Amino acid sequence: MSQGSVSLWIQSLNSGELDAAQKLWDRYAGSLLHLARAKLGDLPKGFADEEDIAQNVFASLCRGAAAGRLVDIKNRDELW
Repeated sequence: MSQGSVSLWIQSLNSGELDAAQKLWDRYAGSLLHLARAKLGDLPKGFADEEDIAQNVFASLCRGAAAGRLVDIKNRDELW
């Protein structure tokens, strides 16, 4: 696997390597923001906006990895 491999980053995140979390955030933040915007549509912004949602989703992913709940996730398709 190459150093730019999402699969490698997932394995590294599952092993507790925080650098992998940053690489995954850099790779997926834009997609998460886009998806959150699409889901929110024209709803009025309250206490949270699409950036808050994207950050919370990613934080949940990292907590799941730390708790061992992502060991079956092996590649970018399974992650998304």
